[in-house]
Amino acid sequence: MPTPTIGRNDDIAYEARLRRRGIGRYVSAAFLGVWLCGWLLGECFALWVLIGGAIALVSGESSASDGGPVQLSAAVAIALFLLVWLAFWTLGGIAAATQLLRELWGEDRITTTSDSLVLEWRAGPFRRRRTIARGEIVDLVLLPRGRGLVVDTARERVEAAQLGSEQEWRALAVDLRRELGIREGTRLLSPALPEEWTEVATPEGGFALAPNPRTRALPKRVAAVVACVLIVATAVFMNGAAGDPSWLVAALVGTATTAALCAGVAWLELGRNEWRIESGRLVLQRRFRDRVTERFHATRLALTESADSDGDDWFELLALREGATAAIFPTRGDRRNRRRIVRRMNDDAVPRRLGLWLATRAGIPLDDHTTSRHAR
Repeated sequence: MPTPTIGRNDDIAYEARLRRRGIGRYVSAAFLGVWLCGWLLGECFALWVLIGGAIALVSGESSASDGGPVQLSAAVAIALFLLVWLAFWTLGGIAAATQLLRELWGEDRITTTSDSLVLEWRAGPFRRRRTIARGEIVDLVLLPRGRGLVVDTARERVEAAQLGSEQEWRALAVDLRRELGIREGTRLLSPALPEEWTEVATPEGGFALAPNPRTRALPKRVAAVVACVLIVATAVFMNGAAGDPSWLVAALVGTATTAALCAGVAWLELGRNEWRIESGRLVLQRRFRDRVTERFHATRLALTESADSDGDDWFELLALREGATAAIFPTRGDRRNRRRIVRRMNDDAVPRRLGLWLATRAGIPLDDHTTSRHAR
C-alpha cells in the first residue's frame, strides 16, 4: 500500500512511492537481460558492417572477402537496409533496457504540494518529471486490465503510475482525491480542446478544427530525412541500372517509393484535413495550400463504445449526416453518412472532450452511446 509522508518538508503535503514487487519481476528481468545480450551482438555486427563499408568507400579498398570489387549500387542497397534495420533495432533495444531498469530499479513517485501534483517516473538513474496544477485536474482514473493509474486534466490524460498493484492504485486514487479535494464519481469533463487539436482561422474568414502543427512536426521531420536518404539511394540505383539492367527493378521501386514519400512530406507541410465550424453544422474539407475541397457535411455528433476480441474498449467520435445512425457495426450506407473524427483505445477522455467542444462550438447535439460507467 502506498504510504503518505506528511510533513517531509514544507513543500510536500502527501507522497507515495510505488515499485514493482514479487518474484515475477526477476523472471521478466532475466528474459530482458538475455534478449539484450542478443540485441548487443546484432547492434555491433550491423555497426561493424556499416563502418567497414564506409572505410572501404573512402579508401577505395574492397571490403569483400574475395578482394574483388563491390558495385556501388549493391553497397548502397545493403547500407540502406542496414540503416533502416539498425534504426528500429536500436529503438527496440532502448525500450527493452528501459523496461529492464523499470523492473529492477524503477519507481513511480507521486507528491502533492500546495498548488500542484508532481509526477516522477524513475528507471534506474534516469528520471522524468511532470507537474500539473491543482486547478487543471479533473479526476484520477484506474485503467482497465491493470494498465495503471492516470490523471485526467482539462486537456489531456497523463500517466500517473504503472508500477505497483491494482490495490495500491485504488488506495492511491482515494488518497489523492482527498488531498486534491475531488469527489469520486464526479468526473465531469469540460468542453476543452485536446492538445493534439487546435482551432484555426481560415483564409476564407471562418474557423476550423485542425490537427495541432506541433503533433505533426516530428513525423514531418522523420519523413523528410527518410525521403532524402531514398533520393540518394534511388539516384545510385538508377546509375547502376544504366550499366546493368538487373538493377532496373530496384531503380523503379526506389523511384516509386521516393515519389510517394515526397508526396507525404508535401502533404504534411502544405495540406491537412480540417472541420470547418458553422452554426448548426460541421464541414469536413481538405486543404492543400489555397485549394479547398469540401468532403462531408455533418449536423450532429455521436460518441460510441465497442470492444475487440482482446477485451479492449474502443471509443470513437463520429460526425453524422442528418438521419444517419451510430451503429457499432455499420452497413455500407451507414459508412457513407458518417465520418470518424477520432478513435482511442481504453481512453474515452479525448473523444469525449473533443465531442463536447465541437458540440458547444457548432451548436449541434452530441449523442452519448457509451456505457454508464463512462458516460459522465
